[in-house]
Amino acid sequence: MAFRAIGRNGAVLALALGGGFTCYVLAMLMTTVASVSFIISAGPLFAAILGWIILRERVSAVTWIVIGGASVGMGLMFADGLDGGRLTGTLIALGLPVSFAIMVVMIRKAGDVDMLPATCLAGVVSLVAGLIVSDSLAVTLSDFLLIVLLGVGQLGMGFMLITLGTRHVPAAESALLSLSESILAPIWAWLILVEIPAPLAMAGGTIVLTCVGLQAGAGIVRERRVRRG
Repeated sequence: MAFRAIGRNGAVLALALGGGFTCYVLAMLMTTVASVSFIISAGPLFAAILGWIILRERVSAVTWIVIGGASVGMGLMFADGLDGGRLTGTLIALGLPVSFAIMVVMIRKAGDVDMLPATCLAGVVSLVAGLIVSDSLAVTLSDFLLIVLLGVGQLGMGFMLITLGTRHVPAAESALLSLSESILAPIWAWLILVEIPAPLAMAGGTIVLTCVGLQAGAGIVRERRVRRG
C-alpha cells in the first residue's frame, strides 16, 4: 500500500534518484572526487530552476545571478574535464544535480505524501542499472562489506535523511547544509588518496560553492524576514 500511495511523483523520484546513484558511482570512477563533489553542490540551483518550471515557484533576482555565476564555474570544470581527458566523467556527474533537483521538486509536489518508499524503489532502479552496466557480479568479502557500508550507510541513510529533512527544514538552510559534503569530500580525497584537483577544477568549484552559499545565505535572510512579519 505504501508503494501505491507515492503515485506518479514517487515513480519519477525513484527513477531520477536511482539514475543519480548510478551516475555517482560511474562519475567517481571516471573523474576526480573534487569535480564530482563540486558539480553535486549545484543541486540547489538546478532545484530552483526546476521548481520555477514545474511548481511555478518564484526565483529571486539573486538566485538568477548566482545561477549565472555557477554556470561559469561549471564551464571551467567542463573545460578541465576536456583538457584532462575526463569529459565523459564530468558529463555523467552532471546527472547528479539534475537527479537531486527532481527529487526535491517531487517531494515538494507530493505535499504530505511519504516519499520514503520511493527512496527504497530508487535502490531497485540503481540495482537494475548496475546489472546492466557491470561486466561481472563477482565480489570479494571485503568488497561486499564496503558495498553494505556505502550502500546502506552512506547512500541509503543519507538520502533517507534528506527525504525526511526536506519536508521540515527550510530549503535555503537545507542547501547550505548540503555544501558540507562538497567541501569535505575533496579534502578527504586529498588526505587519503593524495588526489589533488587541477587548477581549473578548483577555480570552477570555488565559484560554484560560493554561488550556492550566497543563494542559501540570501534565502535564510529572506525566510527570517518573513517569520518576523
